[in-house]
Amino acid sequence: MKKTILFLVVAFILVLGITFMAGGSKSGTDLASVSGTNHIPSTNQNSGTPVAPTQSTGSTSGTSVTPQPNTFTMADVAQHNDINSCWFVVNGKVYDGTSWIPMHPGGEQAILSLCGRDGTSAFDNQHSGQRRPEQELASLQIGTLTQ
Repeated sequence: MKKTILFLVVAFILVLGITFMAGGSKSGTDLASVSGTNHIPSTNQNSGTPVAPTQSTGSTSGTSVTPQPNTFTMADVAQHNDINSCWFVVNGKVYDGTSWIPMHPGGEQAILSLCGRDGTSAFDNQHSGQRRPEQELASLQIGTLTQ
C-alpha cells in the first residue's frame, strides 16, 4: 500500500512538472499533446482488448484529428471480469477499474463486484452526487457502451 501511495505521489509530481513545463492550460497544450499520444487507449474492436495508443503525426499544419471514442458491447465488458482485468459500465460509459481495485477506500470487493457488468445502480446507490467518486470514476473511462 505504501508503495502504491508513493508511486501515485511521484506520478502526480511528474504530471504537474510536465504540465508546468509545457505551459499548462495557458498555451492550450494538454498532456496528450505533450506526450504525443492519445490519452484514451485504442482497442481491438473484435475482442475489446486495449492496444497501444496511436502516435501523433507531428504535423505542424495546424490541423488535428480528433480521436473517435472507443465503443464496447456488454459482451466486450463481460470478458474483463476479474482482478487482472476489471471493466464495468456506469451510465453507458465503460471503465477499466483494474488499477483502482487496491485503492478503493471501501475495499477491493466494492470494485470486484462490478467487474464485467453494468454497475450503474451500485455506483449511483453508493456515490450519487458525490464529486470525488465521480471524478475518480471519470479518470478510469476507456470508452462508451454500444448496443
